[in-house]
Amino acid sequence: MGKEVNKPQAFQLRAYTPKEIRVLYGLSQRSFKTWTDPHKEELGPLVGKYYTVKQVKFIIDTFGVPGFIEI
Repeated sequence: MGKEVNKPQAFQLRAYTPKEIRVLYGLSQRSFKTWTDPHKEELGPLVGKYYTVKQVKFIIDTFGVPGFIEI
């Protein structure tokens, strides 16, 4: 039987927990904090335990889409 090829999944814009975002970017908690600390004011606080869609969009606009290479 042939080997299955893992196709990259499309990034879904929705509310995410900080842990979910860290996993998408492949970052440790410490690295994620280093990335986001300079942007605390623009990012704003979590809503409950989640970043809102607007906050996730800010993260993507700032750091790029996780798992995709921009040319």
